[in-house]
Amino acid sequence: MGFGAGGAATFVELKDTPETYVGQSGKLAKVKATEDGIELNLLLSFTDWYAGAVPTSHPWEFEAPRPHLSSDMYLSPVIKNEIDQFIVYAAFAYDSLRFYRYNITTKQWHRLADSPAFIYHNGLSLSPDGIKLAGVGINDKYLYIYDIEGNAWTTSPAAPQIDAADVGILPTVWTDDDTIWCQVRKSPKVKCFKYVVSTTTWTDFVNDISPNSTQGFGMSINSAGTILYVGDIGAASDNFLKYTIATDTYDVTGSLGGGRAAMLASDRNARLWVHSAAAGSFAYWNCDTDVMVEGCFEANSLALTTGSWGVLYDGDKVIVGWCMTVVAGEPSIMSYFGTGTWKLAEKVLTDYNLVLFKKPTDGFAIIAIDKVNGYTLPIYVFSNEILPAGTWEFFYPKDGDYTQLVISGSELK
Repeated sequence: MGFGAGGAATFVELKDTPETYVGQSGKLAKVKATEDGIELNLLLSFTDWYAGAVPTSHPWEFEAPRPHLSSDMYLSPVIKNEIDQFIVYAAFAYDSLRFYRYNITTKQWHRLADSPAFIYHNGLSLSPDGIKLAGVGINDKYLYIYDIEGNAWTTSPAAPQIDAADVGILPTVWTDDDTIWCQVRKSPKVKCFKYVVSTTTWTDFVNDISPNSTQGFGMSINSAGTILYVGDIGAASDNFLKYTIATDTYDVTGSLGGGRAAMLASDRNARLWVHSAAAGSFAYWNCDTDVMVEGCFEANSLALTTGSWGVLYDGDKVIVGWCMTVVAGEPSIMSYFGTGTWKLAEKVLTDYNLVLFKKPTDGFAIIAIDKVNGYTLPIYVFSNEILPAGTWEFFYPKDGDYTQLVISGSELK
């Protein structure tokens, strides 16, 4: 194609496309001149990577990588927002005051106001109205209250002492929108304190106990609001504490069973969450009936340790957690939704590919993940994306209809 004098143009039309072509970088385009301009068509050759066949069960879904690679991460309960997206809040102990909101639905991290101290141990408990979080520091005597709507922190006065010595606050649970109960320790003693947010006042009680195990993993309260439950308190790590508020009495004879441990999770809905790292199983101790409820989520064979977890188990079944993984290089954040996840396909790409995702607008996302390079991409509607070289895996919730899905790709050279 060339340009003559006075702006006149001469066009060369490619009438026929050759069956084979060898040229610079293997590029081939069909060019056509029309009255409205030039049409340039890039020739692509799509191959179906997945087209509705029965996929492989992969119950637990990988989440986007952590935005800050600290030694630990602690989570709030999962929250469902006003547009039905699932949210969890995350703090990073030991080496960072950074505080984040993670949108599980869109796979996006949002940095918030830094916490006043390293949030540690049992992570964050959620008020019943869903607008406040309570966190604790490392062997700390203060509560740190986060206002979700205002994106601001406040610090409580110091908790009461035990035997004239500062305590370390461990797990917390809200009984109403203004009241937080805490299990504290000053080894070897353990006590339960009450804190009222609006008046910034602590209430200390008379009795305490001196059990062998004082870790205080996880916390809940029965539906009547009369008995607190705390894991890993008693003769051994599988024992748990029942504290009756009205009588200021402690019972540590209950057992979760060998090989189980209370999870680093707060749940005010009469559930003390339990995990077996060896079996990968999840259950909860029903704080109203004092029985173990099994089979809440499918077993997670990918998790190596108990880790830190956020749970939503009212109507929606969602759990998200941070833990060490069995396979080196696997993402350390995993989640389980509804009835679990399918793995649709895995594709090794050596160059950029244009990928078509054909799916209904059903509210369920195809998740495209390159674990090595840390890419996580949710696809909710019929879409096309350009994916770089890497090993890509594609997942989809079991609650959706996989027979309506097609994933097709063509290399771009």
